[in-house]
Amino acid sequence: MEPEKKKRTGDDVRTRIQIAMMNEIGNAINDGDLSTMTVLEMAAAALGSIYREAAEAHSGSNPSCPCGWYADPATEIETLARVLRTSSRNCHPIDEFTWIPIQGSA
Repeated sequence: MEPEKKKRTGDDVRTRIQIAMMNEIGNAINDGDLSTMTVLEMAAAALGSIYREAAEAHSGSNPSCPCGWYADPATEIETLARVLRTSSRNCHPIDEFTWIPIQGSA
């Protein structure tokens, strides 16, 4: 018998995504000659591309995913923009990021 798979909570998923993004964004900034804002714009563009791919898989009369979600880009893109604006205003002090593993050395 296989062990029961633990369901992740919304906070767990958000934390894992944030850690992955922080690591990749930090690596891109530290390893190259790109500015912080350029890398953040690239991250935003990547999220937009992910949304577009997911929306395309969930559109039309025969979506390829049986989950039941049907994309509504007009509403959902505005929701994503609102979440970005809101979460950017509610910045956390840098000491709250101490849970992120140190990558390399300075």
